[in-house]
Amino acid sequence: MNYYMFPKTIVRNTLLSNAEQYSISYEVRSVYDTVWRIDINDSITIPYRVGEKGIYPDYSNFDIDDKLAYLCYLTRNQSGFVRYNAIDELLTLVHKQIWVYPYILKLCDEYVIRILDRIYDSLPQIINEQFVDVICLNMNNIKKGYARMISYWNVYYRKDIPNIENYVGYKIYKLLIDAGQTVHNS
Repeated sequence: MNYYMFPKTIVRNTLLSNAEQYSISYEVRSVYDTVWRIDINDSITIPYRVGEKGIYPDYSNFDIDDKLAYLCYLTRNQSGFVRYNAIDELLTLVHKQIWVYPYILKLCDEYVIRILDRIYDSLPQIINEQFVDVICLNMNNIKKGYARMISYWNVYYRKDIPNIENYVGYKIYKLLIDAGQTVHNS
């Protein structure tokens, strides 16, 4: 089954009943939306960008699944500042929810270096068997993200970081691809 954004069985009524208040839309908006497999039979479609720039409501009273879902949603926001704050908090709350991993992986092809630094610093703590399974199930998305990362490096960072191996985006993808290949080679 393919879910839009997150499995509906996970998202509680708090988030859904307040969708208008939180500017949440469940309609596909772009040809750049990507489908990520979370297991053999299930996948989620992650929108390219959502929402408006702006201030978002307090979600501290959400239960953990609602909070994870809302933070995942915010990782797709148009504002890099909102995306950074969402991933910063999300990386501390992952709790081995397999449907959260594609949101983290999708952000790895970002051009906002602060987001990439935050993800890179967290990868040793979040790479586990489930995370590697998601990497392996989505190797085509990983390869597309790698190409996009190189493109962003070339445009925005090549002057300051001439050796791509020193670029944080490259370091992230090296870890991800190596983790995926380790599973295939065992």
